[in-house]
Amino acid sequence: MLEVVLRNRIAHHEPVLSWNLPGHHQSMHRLTGWLSPGAATWCFTFDRFVAVCPPQRIGLLDD
Repeated sequence: MLEVVLRNRIAHHEPVLSWNLPGHHQSMHRLTGWLSPGAATWCFTFDRFVAVCPPQRIGLLDD
């Protein structure tokens, strides 16, 4: 269910910078693999998360 919450937060332009985005990304891949290994392979082929997500936490100026 966390994946749905994350999707809704992003779709409604709510802040997600304090979330563990790499952890959520990994759990979404794991869940997709359980549901459909073929879909997981397809998703991994087009996944750009690792390329665009910085390795360190993104913070706001008032954090």
